[in-house]
Amino acid sequence: MNLTRFISGLLLMISVTQVFVFAQDTHPEMTLVDSVVVTEQKEGKIATYNLTATKLPVPNRLTPASVSVVTQAVFNAQNSTVLGDALRNISGINVQSGNGVYDYFTIRGFNSLDNGLVLTNGTAEPEVTFYNLYNIERVEVLKGPVAFLYGANPLSGTVNLVRKQPQFSQFARSGVSYGSFNSFRGTFDSNYGNADRGYAFRVNGLYQQSDFHRDDKENDSYAVNPSLTWLISDRITLHADYEFATSNYSPDAGLPLLFATGNPADPQIPDVPVEEAYETPFDFSEQKINRAKASLTYSISPQVLLRNKFYFTKLDWQSKGTLLNGAYPDGFGGTTVIRFVNSLDDVQKMIGNQLELQANFYTAGAKHRLLAGVEFSRLQDEFRLGFVPPVLQPGFPGISPVSLNDPADATTEDMFNFVIPNLDADASITNIAPYLIDQITVFQQLQVFLGGRFDNISYDDNRTFYDVTSGQPAGTLVEEKDFNRLNPLAGLVYSPRENVSLYGSMGSAFAPPSTQIGVSADAEESNQIEFGIKSELANGRLRANVAYFDLRKDDFAIPQGDGTAIVADQRSKGVELEIIAEPLQDLVLFANYAFTDAELTKFVKNGVFDYSGNRPAFAPEHLLNIFAIKDFANGFGVNAGLRFIGSQFIDEDNALELDGYTTIDAGIFYRLNNARLGVNLKNIAGTEYFTRGYDSYSIIPGNPFAAYGSIEIGL
Repeated sequence: MNLTRFISGLLLMISVTQVFVFAQDTHPEMTLVDSVVVTEQKEGKIATYNLTATKLPVPNRLTPASVSVVTQAVFNAQNSTVLGDALRNISGINVQSGNGVYDYFTIRGFNSLDNGLVLTNGTAEPEVTFYNLYNIERVEVLKGPVAFLYGANPLSGTVNLVRKQPQFSQFARSGVSYGSFNSFRGTFDSNYGNADRGYAFRVNGLYQQSDFHRDDKENDSYAVNPSLTWLISDRITLHADYEFATSNYSPDAGLPLLFATGNPADPQIPDVPVEEAYETPFDFSEQKINRAKASLTYSISPQVLLRNKFYFTKLDWQSKGTLLNGAYPDGFGGTTVIRFVNSLDDVQKMIGNQLELQANFYTAGAKHRLLAGVEFSRLQDEFRLGFVPPVLQPGFPGISPVSLNDPADATTEDMFNFVIPNLDADASITNIAPYLIDQITVFQQLQVFLGGRFDNISYDDNRTFYDVTSGQPAGTLVEEKDFNRLNPLAGLVYSPRENVSLYGSMGSAFAPPSTQIGVSADAEESNQIEFGIKSELANGRLRANVAYFDLRKDDFAIPQGDGTAIVADQRSKGVELEIIAEPLQDLVLFANYAFTDAELTKFVKNGVFDYSGNRPAFAPEHLLNIFAIKDFANGFGVNAGLRFIGSQFIDEDNALELDGYTTIDAGIFYRLNNARLGVNLKNIAGTEYFTRGYDSYSIIPGNPFAAYGSIEIGL
């Protein structure tokens, strides 16, 4: 299939839609009113619909894929602050972090940087940042490939952050929390709306700072997000949204792994305090993000809606952080930690526009909910990678080693700034993609989902390589390449009873190579099959979903700790179970479990070490989450949660396997008039665990026991 044929088919579908929309007199009226209004409704702890699967509000039980939603009521009860906190509530997701400076997680065994997609209100975001929850209404996760709507190659899953929208009312809220490690967080949410004049304005803001639980890891960030809704007429609505966010973090190099025998296949966790720091005192990570969105909606009729959405995001990231190359015997009875500094100067710009037609109509007795659109997007990624080398002999510039047990650092600022460039890159991806999805109700018990997106991608790559000894340019690479392909999806939902749905879906996706790899690599390709059952029992007080999935991806990039990546093939299959129960009044229980069997079917590191057949890093077989919230009539409430993560490898070489562990959290809160007071306890048992560090040379200690108090007041 070529692009011309696909566009022709899309235009034909739109034309046919118009004919049927305005010619139907024999069927019940079906309008789009609910689709528009539902996004403004308040919801509690349990979400019953999602906006991510089809860009239309679809009940979760009628979605032919695994979809999970974490509402504001849940992540606020947990005192969650960033996206990773909210994702801990969802089956099959293992939350890590990128050197303590950005969200990083695995979904169904695949890393989020190159296999997942993060959206805000349905538009793509940069891959390497912390996503704060101060302005988020709900977090939706759709697992499996959704390239049929959003492009790229989000095989493992798509995370959509649905922002708080302006309301036609007046309110203001302010919240403050303080706790362990001198952690302070302040937020405000102010809204003014005038229904008679048809406009509403809302501003959300954030400031937070913390000393963190490990030595010398101070961080602070602030953000502001004004948004506007204007009902220009009874048919035209404008929504505009802007956010500025900045963050300053001290990167965390973690603890070096000990190679006591000198054998790289035999790393050990050193017996040192988990608070110990091995970075230079000059490490830093600074990010500034600008996000702007504008959406104009025109209601052609009660059955037809036209929407145009413009979006722009700029990420400016400068970072210099110490990386550890392990700890080794020095021959004199001591142990030396080898270090170097990785330097990154990265500017990412994404600009795009989505034009969409949304329509409801009937054909031959079947009910259709159609979304047809075309998207233009351009991503430009301009970055420089450099490093400050390790010093193995005195008198040479660079980063000196330190003692494992007494890491006194003699690094000077001049040494820290002795950066040798490694790579300059300027890569751009331009895409024009028509797409459509049709939700067809064949009869009351049977729904069919058919969708596709034809990505027409131009990839330009301009790279300059440097001699790592002299720091002088050693060569350039300038390439251009086009990628054209259809990303289809087919899904089926059969409901033998109103409270039981059987579903199945299959889809494929492709994407150009990661900007970390370069245009000379092959395009990434992926395929998934999924089927399962969704049920609502006991008058809706018990919801249970079971899913089986089998997904495979070829020629994708696995990021390494130094900013580069390695091309690999991987497959993953497994079973997921999610349960939401209300056994008693005002008691809600969330429980989920995931079994994931993941394997690297092709992975060769540095062109030498063949790790094919190994398990991907941080892809445990078993994940279990349980969380419960109880509200009492007198204003008090309690909550508690348990999370188990099975054993996992820290790197694709599978040389070190971390033991499984369990953490327990709890909280208590009290509501009085317009105020809410709360206390949250994290990792009550003080379980020691470790998270992702640098390749197979370091690990980062997880968060210990912590306590936080909070107060929120409505004005």
